Amino acid sequence: DAARVSWPDREISLLLPEDGIVVGDETRLRQVVDNLITNALRHAGADAQVRVGLRIDHDHDNALIMVSDNGVGMDAETTAHVFDRFFRGDNSRARDTGDRTGGRGSGLGLSIVRDTARQHGGAVTVCRREPEGTRFQVAFPRYEPKGGEER
Repeated sequence: DAARVSWPDREISLLLPEDGIVVGDETRLRQVVDNLITNALRHAGADAQVRVGLRIDHDHDNALIMVSDNGVGMDAETTAHVFDRFFRGDNSRARDTGDRTGGRGSGLGLSIVRDTARQHGGAVTVCRREPEGTRFQVAFPRYEPKGGEER
């Protein structure tokens, strides 16, 4: 909902076929999702659709948060450095948002995602599908309440 306020003309869909519980700092976990959505909206291109989803990886007992777009994608060089602090991708991927950064941001958002995932026992990966979009996936250990415990 917050992203729709900032980008009212963009298509953002939420797919939640399953639910999962993870243990962590709610504010930091929300920041992970917000950073991934903002990154997709800023860099995928003005017409790109953004999809946010959650699924359970039962084999590894993880909750998987996925944010994908069908935008311009990213090249191999950008993919190799996308989680580095202060790294900002090629200007051609930046959507002109009218802010002082030209839509490129500070280069900290995805490193924050990586660090937060690690601090919560998880990991983040990126899958590039140039020129057909990008998908980020964050895996967090799933919490399963024991018998008698409330969710």
